[in-house]
Amino acid sequence: MTVRSLRNGRTFHRFRIGEEEQTQQEAVQQIVVTPTTATAWVEFHPEVGCLSHGYLGNSCRGTFSIYAIGRAGSRTLATNLAAQPTPSLNGTDLTWTAGGQRSSTMLA
Repeated sequence: MTVRSLRNGRTFHRFRIGEEEQTQQEAVQQIVVTPTTATAWVEFHPEVGCLSHGYLGNSCRGTFSIYAIGRAGSRTLATNLAAQPTPSLNGTDLTWTAGGQRSSTMLA
């Protein structure tokens, strides 16, 4: 995945998601980018043998994870979430709710 400026095309982050080329595009469910270019995303990990990647109406099961990348490098924020998280961004503060539990962190 590549995070670029829409103003000038400058690349801020470039990294690989998932294990296969097809998975890289289909596993990401939501992306948020801070004004400082720190980026967080929700990724779906389907059960073995699943050909669909977590879209609405899909009959496959799997888990969700939240990852972030910024000035300090990349990090895992949450893994093995049974319910799809709903992230929201306020400046550099990332908050998400998954399975009724609310969590937060600062992205930098």
